[in-house]
Amino acid sequence: RKDICRGAIELDTKMSKEFRFRRAFKGKTPMNSASSILTKCPEHLISSEDKNGRRMYELAFKFNDYEDAILKYESWKVKLRENHWPKKWKEWNAKRERETPEGAPFV
Repeated sequence: RKDICRGAIELDTKMSKEFRFRRAFKGKTPMNSASSILTKCPEHLISSEDKNGRRMYELAFKFNDYEDAILKYESWKVKLRENHWPKKWKEWNAKRERETPEGAPFV
């Protein structure tokens, strides 16, 4: 874990200088920031599992595996269409109904 975090911080520092990107791991404790992101992994780019009492990390995708990438993309589209969009539309319509004055046309 420490090796992964150190490598990420080194790469982050190098890329921020070379390409003038904003650093991803900043603050007083960049190691803690890197560790937190590795633990939470909101983009699901890294998978982890316990093996023999130790947590092991690996990339959640394979380089140049286009078939797998297409399958994951199609799965993401289904989740977006069936789960996320209906929830957002429901929230948006409820807000619009609350904010529409009584008797005003509902367009």
